[in-house]
Amino acid sequence: FFFAVFGLMPRHAKNNTASSFFTAHEKQQLSEYGTQKKRLGKESFRSFDCCSLCLKTIEEAKACQKGHLFCKECIFENLLAQKAKIKREQKLYKQYLARMQSEKDAADRQKEEASLEAFDKLECGVLNTTDSVNSSEATNSSGREKHAKKFNAFWMPSLTPDAKMEMKKPSKHTRCPEGNHPMKLKHLVTVKFTPSLDSSTKFQCPVCSKSFTNAMKKP
Repeated sequence: FFFAVFGLMPRHAKNNTASSFFTAHEKQQLSEYGTQKKRLGKESFRSFDCCSLCLKTIEEAKACQKGHLFCKECIFENLLAQKAKIKREQKLYKQYLARMQSEKDAADRQKEEASLEAFDKLECGVLNTTDSVNSSEATNSSGREKHAKKFNAFWMPSLTPDAKMEMKKPSKHTRCPEGNHPMKLKHLVTVKFTPSLDSSTKFQCPVCSKSFTNAMKKP
């Protein structure tokens, strides 16, 4: 009663670990439990003079139209790889279009042949009314049997329906690997940094002579 009135917890209750869940007191004793919150230091961020691809100190800096910095060798290799990928995707897309057109032509020819065959049978009088009724019933029954077999053995690979593979038209433009916006080789601009007079920093602004750091804001 004393502990209930004053809201105190006996020592035995605090040290009781037989429960199926952690108490607030037990969570306080565990230093590495649950989500850890920690402020990231300066060493956790990429420096502004590092390449966005190789993450190393930039060499022969090149910048896109939005200011993303890359090494000359890195961005050239990336753009060449993108162009080769675009060529492969365009080739596959042309093959896909040709295959779809051939399937469509084959379906149209089959439909036209079926209509011509039905017209010839009707004009030549090969099938009379009773034969046509019997044949229609036979075709319906065979169709039902095939349908039943198909659903009774749906796990068989030979009876599973084929999935239609649709292919989207590939893009013709290379993109910036950092900003994912359209970018060409002619959009790259050579960047020349001015060495800083301060020994603690590498580069400075050539106009106001302020040192460049990650903490600087865009004008």
